[in-house]
Amino acid sequence: MKPTTHTTTRLITLIMLLQQQPNQKAAELADQLGVSIRTLHRYIDMLDEIGIPVYSERGPHGGFSLVRGYKMPPLVLTPEEAVAVYLGTSQIVEMWEVMYRDAALGALAKLQNVLPDDQLQEIAWARQALVVTHMHRADFTRFMPVLENLRQATRNSLQVAMIYHGRSHPQPTSRTVDPYALVHRWGWWYLIGHCHTRAAVRSFRVDRILDLSLLEHTFQRPDDFDLQEYLDSEPHEQRERFAVRLR
Repeated sequence: MKPTTHTTTRLITLIMLLQQQPNQKAAELADQLGVSIRTLHRYIDMLDEIGIPVYSERGPHGGFSLVRGYKMPPLVLTPEEAVAVYLGTSQIVEMWEVMYRDAALGALAKLQNVLPDDQLQEIAWARQALVVTHMHRADFTRFMPVLENLRQATRNSLQVAMIYHGRSHPQPTSRTVDPYALVHRWGWWYLIGHCHTRAAVRSFRVDRILDLSLLEHTFQRPDDFDLQEYLDSEPHEQRERFAVRLR
């Protein structure tokens, strides 16, 4: 990242910090920004030069503050941040398709209406140079109703009943599951949840769900359940195996 981008990002962060809490000490602000106190004072001077009203008060309860009533504009992004938002919406469209496509494209359209020209140019470049596509290893169009039901069940903490044909089982089995999360990994969608049949947290590949029903019973996801920790410690035999052809 360019040094000027670092400075711009830190100036915006400084404004947000001052907006959130007045009378902040120089040492505290410098620590949050990861800079020296001398650099912080230089940033304060830079804000003053561009018309951002910052003042300081001496004493044990004093510090730096924005002039009362000042609010940062509702949307201030660096070019790199604008590209990051664009890439995020692109991945949402690619992964969720019809479920979040309109929302993602609508958010991007609103963003483009308020961004300055230099950031629009960055997004135009990203459209041609940073492309996300074919993230699924199979056509998930026919599984979208299942994904939508699972999304609703996860959002509303509803148990689900399903017929699941696991890789290691010759016949489909009936499962009742508390759906904790939907995870996209290795090119597939997975449901992570507590399986009442197995009395343990399990992962289920969505395209192997043959039938799904939302139940009226609700559940509470355990406070100590850490999704990332579970994914990192998932038994190796549950992970997908990929065939590699050597030529």
